[in-house]
Amino acid sequence: MRTLWFIACLGTAFAASGAALVSAEAQAGLGRRQGLGVDGQLVGGVGLGLGHAIDNNFLGRARVGALYAYEPWFLNAGLTAELGALASFAFGAELELNTLDGWFAQAGLGRISSGGLMTHATVGYSVVGIEWQHALSQAAPTDALLVDVRLPLGLLWFQRKRDDDPRGAPSASRSQEPKPGGFAAENLPSTAPGPSPEDRFVAQKKLAEARLAAEKGDTALHLQALRQAYALDPDPLLLCQLADAELAQGKLVLAAQDLASFLRLAQSAEALSRKAEIADKLTATRARLSHLRLLNTDGF
Repeated sequence: MRTLWFIACLGTAFAASGAALVSAEAQAGLGRRQGLGVDGQLVGGVGLGLGHAIDNNFLGRARVGALYAYEPWFLNAGLTAELGALASFAFGAELELNTLDGWFAQAGLGRISSGGLMTHATVGYSVVGIEWQHALSQAAPTDALLVDVRLPLGLLWFQRKRDDDPRGAPSASRSQEPKPGGFAAENLPSTAPGPSPEDRFVAQKKLAEARLAAEKGDTALHLQALRQAYALDPDPLLLCQLADAELAQGKLVLAAQDLASFLRLAQSAEALSRKAEIADKLTATRARLSHLRLLNTDGF
């Protein structure tokens, strides 16, 4: 009962923390990709019993299920089969929460072939985690601690599917977009290749950093992370976020350049739907610039 209570609390904490961050991101108005995907994961581990020796110090586990992405968050759930450690053989289910920048946590419940139930909880970063196992209704040993290495196939599949989506594929004009800070499109090579899958993945990590910086009120780090993301994956919609960050810091010239570049480069349905809004923002920004120039000319 204590272990079941622990899993329930862990799941509640996951849901609460995810909901809080999703709410904060929605309030900040920052873009993200979301959707369902197929999930799969392989785990190998090694460890020892807590208080007693265990028959098998090695662990192998496979999971098949589904995931829901609301970047930078990924919620994974599926059925599991495992060998070794406390269970000679077990079937069960597992719930996992991932962040794009690498942190993850898991909670699972399985039925051991010899009878009884077993739970496990894991926390880790990237592909390495620390797992605690606890066997219910079974004679000692009842606890084990392991170091796991995982292969998150679901996250890789989702990333590949997104990269292969023609709606997200870079067009010739996208590959020639101006970099923030006043680089003109005509100064870029006309044959510039589109971003690689690795660049896009790193760009998403930079966007996650930008969201966290915005939540903390760190405007300088927010703008820096957005510029790094745009340099890796020059999506015209990122120019809108860049302009907002530059306006927040009073960098009107850079903001006007990025807003004008967006209007020139917008091609996707989402980008085209924002052209009127961005055109109005560009007009207001240019008006502020003209006013400042007049003030400077008058000696104020």
